[in-house]
Amino acid sequence: MNKYYHVTIASNFVKGFDKYKKVYSKKNLKASTFSEQFFILKKDELDIGITKASKLLQKVGIKEDFLIVLETDIGDLLTHNDHETGLAQYIKQNYIDLVSVYTLDEEYKLKAIRIEDLTAKSFELNFDLQRDYNEIRPRSISILPVKSGCQANCDFCFSTYSVSEDLEKGLLKNDSIAFYLKLAKERGASRAVITGGGEPTLIAHNKLLEMIEQCSFYFPQKVVLITNAHNYAIQKPHEILKTLNELKEHGLTDLSISRHHYDDGKNEEIMKLHTPIENILKVNKNTQTELNIRLISVLQKGAVDSKEEIARYLNWAGSFGVEQICFKELYVATSSESYYHEYSANDFSYENQVSLRLVLEFCEEHGFKKVGELPWGAPLYEGIFAGNRFTIAVYTEPSLYWELVNGLSRSWNIMSNGDCLASLEDKNSFIERKMKEENEF
Repeated sequence: MNKYYHVTIASNFVKGFDKYKKVYSKKNLKASTFSEQFFILKKDELDIGITKASKLLQKVGIKEDFLIVLETDIGDLLTHNDHETGLAQYIKQNYIDLVSVYTLDEEYKLKAIRIEDLTAKSFELNFDLQRDYNEIRPRSISILPVKSGCQANCDFCFSTYSVSEDLEKGLLKNDSIAFYLKLAKERGASRAVITGGGEPTLIAHNKLLEMIEQCSFYFPQKVVLITNAHNYAIQKPHEILKTLNELKEHGLTDLSISRHHYDDGKNEEIMKLHTPIENILKVNKNTQTELNIRLISVLQKGAVDSKEEIARYLNWAGSFGVEQICFKELYVATSSESYYHEYSANDFSYENQVSLRLVLEFCEEHGFKKVGELPWGAPLYEGIFAGNRFTIAVYTEPSLYWELVNGLSRSWNIMSNGDCLASLEDKNSFIERKMKEENEF
């Protein structure tokens, strides 16, 4: 590695950090003097950056702001030192690739911090985060009918470090579902999702169909079921066809299946469950059920973690006629935003995270075109690979602070006890609870 460093202030981080490319850029730093140069330091030159950034810290004057150090690997980029001061060096581009981030202790020694934690701290320095959750508009409305039960046992399962672990007892009733579906639509939601929590197909099949039908009444254009699909995959072909047709007939538009690796054995190792979803994919391909099937692969070390692995995954998916793929980054909760950041699954996610930049580079190298972007920046690409057409979502969830600042929730969440929460990281993020209770008397 060709390591260099850059010293700046924490309040600037959220302005310059691009999570998807994993770069820190001057693009949105309007006060930057040399917009197409990036000042970098060798480790023994950090005092130069500390002196410079300390002046910026004083000039900006944000209470509780602090110095941070960004580590980069410049590879074979040329460095230059023909600037006014002649001190240290710069590269001729307006960004650096991020390897690690640090704060400084009292003796100005580097102290590692997670990028997610630094991002949260930067949000706190820049924005007023005191906002009523009832003011947050939902992009989606999700139903989580199962609290935590699942046939799989993925080490990174978000449900094990979210509010699902901390629910009060209660029943999920049809009138509660209808109330929140209607309210979410009035507030701007464009789709309904049935997900976990635990695995949603563990509830009785007729109850699931009833739930899909309820969702379809309010959101006929988009009803999604996110599942490991184990209960469907182990059926006989004619039973699978019957199940897919029933889902479609009751209003399901998208069946999103978790499949983290193309190899059966490796996927079983990840999920700790043998789930032969090829059985579903074959039936869907051969019978044309008109039910859209999407595959979700969580990037992680030792699994889909390289461009070669992405290519193999697409070849495998394409052989079944699957056109929609969601490559997802492991979500890391922060101490500032989540009640549940200390859970072991969160540590696993941090230690095994693979940057979404890998997928961006793959798409660009293979001629995929960017065709859209979710409100929090997650891009969508379309293209042809190995003769098969794909739409690829390069996905991660928005942070809680992003949602508060922008007044938009990824999804409201109807929980298995009947509560509706704006965030799975805040157990107090209730939506319209009082209004619901008043309507029931």
